[in-house]
Amino acid sequence: MENPEKNNGSRRFSTRRAGLDAWRRRRLFYHLGAVVFVVLAVVAFAHRSGWGDSESQHIHVGRFPHALILTDINRDRNLDIVVAASAGESITVLMGDGKGGISRAVSERVGLGPGWIDSGDVDGDGSIDIVSAETGAGRITILYGDGRGSFPRRRILEVPAAVSLGLDDLNGDGRMDIVVSQAVPGKILVFLARGKGEFGEPREYPLSRGLHILNLADLDGDGKKDIAVGGLGQQQVSVLLNRGNGTFSGARHFKPGRLPHYMAIEDFNRDGRVDIAVVLGGDDSVRLLMGDDDKGFVLGASVKAGTNPHGIAVGDFNGDGYSDLAVGSRTSMDVWVYFGSRSGEFRAGGKFRVPDDVIALRAGDMNKDGKADLVLAFASLHRVGIYLGDGEGRFSPRELSANKGK
Repeated sequence: MENPEKNNGSRRFSTRRAGLDAWRRRRLFYHLGAVVFVVLAVVAFAHRSGWGDSESQHIHVGRFPHALILTDINRDRNLDIVVAASAGESITVLMGDGKGGISRAVSERVGLGPGWIDSGDVDGDGSIDIVSAETGAGRITILYGDGRGSFPRRRILEVPAAVSLGLDDLNGDGRMDIVVSQAVPGKILVFLARGKGEFGEPREYPLSRGLHILNLADLDGDGKKDIAVGGLGQQQVSVLLNRGNGTFSGARHFKPGRLPHYMAIEDFNRDGRVDIAVVLGGDDSVRLLMGDDDKGFVLGASVKAGTNPHGIAVGDFNGDGYSDLAVGSRTSMDVWVYFGSRSGEFRAGGKFRVPDDVIALRAGDMNKDGKADLVLAFASLHRVGIYLGDGEGRFSPRELSANKGK
């Protein structure tokens, strides 16, 4: 006769063992799932951080690059790239080699939050200098170049909430003056040069809170540089005309759409009047303000851009002699290209995906082949890429590396 207690013990042991096996299987599946998740996360992070193939095509320029310009810093007749890294508190100069690549990189520490830069011969010594608007530090930094790629001297101008700036000779005396947009309380400040890199007290032009990116261009055809500035608070572009002596008339305001910030200024329809292409961050589009003799500017056509557009570049990308547009987008991570025409209308030229969020871009011939190329700054990737143009409106990334200087 079977022993009931023995059988019950066996059944209890089998049940415990079955439960233990199930628990072990669940833990195995859990660990496998965790491993898969980690692998996928690493792959995704690697893609966004520039690992793998994209790393060799983009060069690190400091944390959160926010603005870039193209100029010849070291007088070798090759275009160089100057980048302001907002979170990195640095200005990086990538010396172009004239073949679409970078020969070396030089970095300079500046104040907190450099968000905009421009270049020109500020002190009149024949070398290109760099001027940086540092919003967090509340100042302007002037880096005086030596013509060989170094910046042995600097000057600080205290300007609270300096968000953007421009350099040009505003009063015809042959010296570079500085114009600054102040986000709060919302003023334009004009610093007229006194010579040898010295500046007088700024003249103030109150506008409205939330001023953003400014541009200097001859907007009325009198040969003097005027001011156009985007206002995020009032959703408008404000234009101040130069009287010819470095002072400016009262502002006229134009409303192209929501969140007007980046601008490109050119006579797109060749009627002898300058037009303004305005990137509208709130509308995911670019709106044209067409030059008009009576009204200053009137609303023109609008073209679509990617999600959260930042940055605009102008160049003849397809070789037909007309000015084209390239617009970068942060959220959709792409660049939209539009081809211009004699009438000033734009047609879609295609778009291409990029590895991260484009916050700024410029057009220039980086490899001296006579075709316009694009230089892109990727905010979250902390890198810059050179995309070489084929002369038909298509672009491909260039392999990049550089020797690091100071």
